[in-house]
Amino acid sequence: MARSCSIDDCPYPHEAKGFCNKHYRRWKVHGDPLIVGKRGGGGNVRLGFREPMDDWDKKRVTCLLEQGLSYRAIQRSTGICYMTVMRFKKKLRNGLA
Repeated sequence: MARSCSIDDCPYPHEAKGFCNKHYRRWKVHGDPLIVGKRGGGGNVRLGFREPMDDWDKKRVTCLLEQGLSYRAIQRSTGICYMTVMRFKKKLRNGLA
């Protein structure tokens, strides 16, 4: 009998590391097979590039930029569109943020 995914209630067959293909990719990219909607055009990513960032977002993004993370890495970890991060970095450089 074929093995199934180790995630509860997942009907898909085992692919690697005890997970189906979907959960294995989530684990490989995010380190958590249960994470949902962190990339691309859906889920938690705020796509409105004109959406303002609150003070908490500005502090997080500033800290991540200081650590040298790329715009895409910041988007994946915060859910803030990379274009918004680019504009914020430009404002920081010009002393406007």
